[in-house]
Parts: sequence; structure tokens; C-alpha cells
Amino acid sequence: MLWSDSTHLASFGNAALWPIYMFFGNLSKYTRGKPTLFSAHHLAYIPKLSDAFQDFYRRTFKKVATAAVLTHCKRELMQAIWLLLLDPEFMEVLS
Repeated sequence: MLWSDSTHLASFGNAALWPIYMFFGNLSKYTRGKPTLFSAHHLAYIPKLSDAFQDFYRRTFKKVATAAVLTHCKRELMQAIWLLLLDPEFMEVLS
């Protein structure tokens, strides 16, 4: 089972990460819920779009990126991360 959610890094500011964790699905929810049992395996972090992306978009397309465009780009970024993680070598191990 794969899981991801935003994690805030500090009590102040807006620094956050999106870690991807893997759990084995056949473990009891009581086992998965105990951090001391280390049942979660950290796979990667999903980076967020850089603040410079809006400047790049404006220079390239001569207009500001809309909320829909930013959402699309965030989805594409997430899919690109999955393509890196699920490379052919990894998929061969799974089969």
C-alpha cells in the first residue's frame, strides 16, 4: 500500500514536503499504526513546483499560469516521479 500526505517541517512558515511511504497491506492496522515497529518504508519525496515556475511560464507563454495549468503541472510532476520510481528494473523485481 502506498501513501502520501503533506508534511509540515516547522511550526512557522510554509515549508512542507510530500513523502511517499510504502506499507505491506497484510499487516494488522494496529501494527501499521505503531511508529516504533517501523512498518512504513520511505520511498521518495514529491517535490513541489518551484516558485520560479510562474516566471518561466510567463516568459514562455506571455501570460500568467492559471490555477488549472498549475494543477495540471503538479499532476504531471507527480506522474514523472512515479515513472522514475517504477522503472523497468524495479518492475522486473515485482514480477
